[in-house]
Amino acid sequence: MKKLSYEQAVEYILSTPKFTKKNPVKNSKALLAELGNPQEKTKVIHIAGTNGKGSVCAFLGSIFKEAGRTYGMFTSPHLVEINERFRISGSMVSNEKFTAAFNRVMEAVEGIVDKGYQHPTFFELLFTMAMVIFEEEKVEYAIIETGIGGRTDATNAVESPVLTIITTIGLDHTEVLGDTIEKIAFEKAGIIKPGVPVIFDGTDETAARVIEETAEKNHCRFYKYIEKSTSDLSKEEEFYHEIIEFGYKNIDFLFKYGYYGYVRVSLTTIGTYQIKNASLAIRAIQVLDEGIRERAIVEGVRLTKWQGRMDMVMPKVYLDGAHNANGIAEFIKTVKHFKDSRKVLLFSAVIEKDYRQMIKEICEKLQFDAIVVTRLPSNRAIPLEILREEFEKSTGCNIYAIEDVREAFNQTLQLKGEDGVAFCAGSLYLVGEIIGIIRRIKHD
Repeated sequence: MKKLSYEQAVEYILSTPKFTKKNPVKNSKALLAELGNPQEKTKVIHIAGTNGKGSVCAFLGSIFKEAGRTYGMFTSPHLVEINERFRISGSMVSNEKFTAAFNRVMEAVEGIVDKGYQHPTFFELLFTMAMVIFEEEKVEYAIIETGIGGRTDATNAVESPVLTIITTIGLDHTEVLGDTIEKIAFEKAGIIKPGVPVIFDGTDETAARVIEETAEKNHCRFYKYIEKSTSDLSKEEEFYHEIIEFGYKNIDFLFKYGYYGYVRVSLTTIGTYQIKNASLAIRAIQVLDEGIRERAIVEGVRLTKWQGRMDMVMPKVYLDGAHNANGIAEFIKTVKHFKDSRKVLLFSAVIEKDYRQMIKEICEKLQFDAIVVTRLPSNRAIPLEILREEFEKSTGCNIYAIEDVREAFNQTLQLKGEDGVAFCAGSLYLVGEIIGIIRRIKHD
């Protein structure tokens, strides 16, 4: 295959099927082997879960940066540019590095196809590119987020991570992972490797039991995030938090671990769910025991910025990529803190999500002064009239149905006014569209 330009490489990747049957993990292992096993040249931190994976990646990266450590980070999806999926010590990779990695990987693809293996899927191709980029950049750590699941995910071709992390587990992608928490937890726990420490969200008893059993079978030490109320005396392997102060721009909390250990931390976000994600990252750093000082942890957490996760993009305008039951539940918890403000919601979603239940939960547990619905520019988008009808069934507030996302966002800002608060939720694709709109407004 001849070498492609950046534009051609992006077009090729985007034309590779995204929602197709996965290849077996051995396919990714063969491709990595053809490339000289770049994943073995760095310390891999492997992260699975339903919600919070990207945020945990971001917290870890920010802490490493403050500690002066080099790292690569591979996450998905991208919101605006495909390069967002690959970061080196906080910076998105250049088009040149992206293209060089793509062309190197495609040479290896030809090699494995000749040996009888399958062409990689969209995600498999991107994951392998990440490993190549991280090897060439000689990063000390590679923070890797799984795609869907864990056990059969392409990223599980990494056989010797230094740490595994499993974030919140909920009912999402049930057609692939199973229709119960237990089945999904089993798939996520598939990233656990013999003797490798495991950090996980233990707030769901069913998921926690599956993860603990898998960790024990693999002779792994494990460290569990808990609700404070579940333990009278914190064990050495348990950790939790206590909120000190909640504001429009930040949350201060105590991260507590073991019998007496604690760290006072400040988040520059109002997303209460980010406390758990930050806690998972902090405990991961402590367990790695790489000599990273508390100052780097505190500053790293404070300076973490992760787009689209209760992200204030304009004064009192928040973007939140809540797109499943867990995400909406956490979104609701955060919005409830805004007791006396005028509140406006902009909502959209894609067809494979349980949007009816998401809308029902929002309307039952929150009271908005106005709701705007819009249609995403995708063949997977839910039609506008269906969204309007679903909200009209569940709430009596004014519903504005606007086809164009930019017009819908402008209407949301008008309805918010100077003193109100606006929230945009329902899909990361909606978040990406709005970020793109804001960038164009600033550029114009």
